[in-house]
Amino acid sequence: MKTQYGYGYPDMGTQYISTTDTAKLIRKVLKESFPGIKFYVRSDCYSMGSSIHIKWTDGPTESQVNSIVSFFTGSTFDGITDCTDYINRDLENGQVVHFEPDHVFARRDLSDDLLSQAILNVESQCIVEKKITPEDFRNGAASRIFIKYLCESSDIIISREAKSISLAPTQFSKTLAMYSPMSSELAA
Repeated sequence: MKTQYGYGYPDMGTQYISTTDTAKLIRKVLKESFPGIKFYVRSDCYSMGSSIHIKWTDGPTESQVNSIVSFFTGSTFDGITDCTDYINRDLENGQVVHFEPDHVFARRDLSDDLLSQAILNVESQCIVEKKITPEDFRNGAASRIFIKYLCESSDIIISREAKSISLAPTQFSKTLAMYSPMSSELAA
């Protein structure tokens, strides 16, 4: 597959996939890639663009989800030149597609169980002056709890640990394979 970047809108031979249809595709790909995980996929259209927001609790990490859904982003923005580049995707069958959303955002919410696991992992590796709870983490009190020999606050360390915990392996998605031959690499 080849990705083309260009100024302005894609050529007339390009198949445009609307933001709503892209959200449906993303929903389907995520369901195939992470069975059993409930994803909330919402599209947002606004003046001069559109985006898709994805939210879920626990399950895969944000990087696992982003490695799949970033394919559906239709443009990039260069803040230095103040220019938007539109992305066309050349599929294996020779068809050129353009996904309308300018941005695809993925946000993972953390349950108390996952936060507790992350806190236990940090406490087993560090010397913590006081027991930390998920409530301490959520209300900001964890940032005032000292971890000996480290220069970062405990909330940053716990957040980093929680983000690295994956509760769902990536599985092969037939839908993504139709659009991206790289999808088999993503599932590996």
